[in-house]
Amino acid sequence: MGLLTDLAPDALTPRRWLQANRQGWGIENGSHQRLDVSLNDDRCRVRSANGLWILGMLRRLVISLFMEWRGRQPKPHHKHLTDFQPELGEDNRAHALRFVEFCTSDPARYQLLFQRTVPGFEPTPESFAPAIRALASTRELLASHGITDERHVDLSTALITGLVDQQVSNDPGGDRWIGLVDESVAMLLAHAQSDRPAWKPPSRTTRSKGL
Repeated sequence: MGLLTDLAPDALTPRRWLQANRQGWGIENGSHQRLDVSLNDDRCRVRSANGLWILGMLRRLVISLFMEWRGRQPKPHHKHLTDFQPELGEDNRAHALRFVEFCTSDPARYQLLFQRTVPGFEPTPESFAPAIRALASTRELLASHGITDERHVDLSTALITGLVDQQVSNDPGGDRWIGLVDESVAMLLAHAQSDRPAWKPPSRTTRSKGL
């Protein structure tokens, strides 16, 4: 990076020149570094002027939210944008943990509600209501992260109930598989967000000239 000035050479002392140089790098290492490294701004392949403007505005909004969040942390200078992003998944983790604890706290209830171990048994609408609310809440939380594919909703329920099954079957009263909830939710979010279809530029249509 170079520095340009309209001042005469003798107007800038070596100290002032170094200060100006450091200030320039301060901009590069602050907003620009966060945009390029943490938010992949340099890798963006959007070519629409409006799209670039909107994405740039949203990325800078994320940085502003991060700076506000960091200012409320006990050691703000030790926090980075990559620390802020997992916080956005905290609600998913808490929701999954509540569901796991609900199921493992009463294995008989869990088996009747979700495994239907008694042939012909159907829970009453009132008894089954918590399961319906849990599924609806899962969809809403995933959608808040831009995850709307039903495959990922199914994957989420299979992953969490799988942990419940393992906990109830192999470590009743313990926390061996409950302790994997955080890692499982992080893995699910990372997979679902990376599994989105890549953006493709719109194909150009050729118009035939009239006779």
